[in-house]
Amino acid sequence: MYKTIKNNVMKKLKHITQVCLEIYEEHGQSAVFDYVNERDLPNVQYEYCKACDTESPAWMTQCLVCGQKTEPIEKEFDVDGEVTIDDFSDEEL
Repeated sequence: MYKTIKNNVMKKLKHITQVCLEIYEEHGQSAVFDYVNERDLPNVQYEYCKACDTESPAWMTQCLVCGQKTEPIEKEFDVDGEVTIDDFSDEEL
């Protein structure tokens, strides 16, 4: 049973990565982002990709744009449990 599930996951992984690779080669990085954002793809989340130097869609720690290993994005939480981002004023940027 486990082997069957693993094989199905690997088939899906190969499929989604192949689709995204074809999209990337024909239309570029932003087209892959659009493709992922327009669909509810299970287990796809944005993670940091060093090769792309940005947060990219990833499946099982594999960047769907370039295929390299990704790293989870560390989020900071304030005391109320809300996600925070760097607080820069326009003058500081």
